[in-house]
Amino acid sequence: MRHLFYLFLLLPFLTFAQINPQDVEIVRDNFGVPHIFGKTDADVAYGLAWAHAEDDFKTIQQGYLAGNALLGKHIGTKGAGADFISQFIGSKEIIEKEYDQKISPEYKKIAEAYAQAINKYASTHPQEVLEDDLFPLTPKMMLRYAQLQLLITFI
Repeated sequence: MRHLFYLFLLLPFLTFAQINPQDVEIVRDNFGVPHIFGKTDADVAYGLAWAHAEDDFKTIQQGYLAGNALLGKHIGTKGAGADFISQFIGSKEIIEKEYDQKISPEYKKIAEAYAQAINKYASTHPQEVLEDDLFPLTPKMMLRYAQLQLLITFI
């Protein structure tokens, strides 16, 4: 829980393009499917992340833990394989090297908005956080998980 305290302190200083949640509307239909409305694509990404978190925050976290070599910390030796693969494929190094040059500003805004919503959800639902070290989630951390997913998909 100590790390969540630091997350609360850091959130205002992160360089993300801040989304105003008042500009986001999530309307669930009779089946519980979220329909998300916003002024910008980033607003909608924020709403999508929030709806995802409401629906299954645990699974979201497990994916990001695996993609960032933190799954073993959460579930023990059963997560070591995913942690090894994440480190072996060099996701952290690749994303650090390529992010600024190869990721478009438009995509970054959307990823930042998604991360902002996940971080806000974590800070307002601390009892659901699996591992404090995952937060604050960043777009780079999200891309590390995406790279792991691509590898797993094509194996």
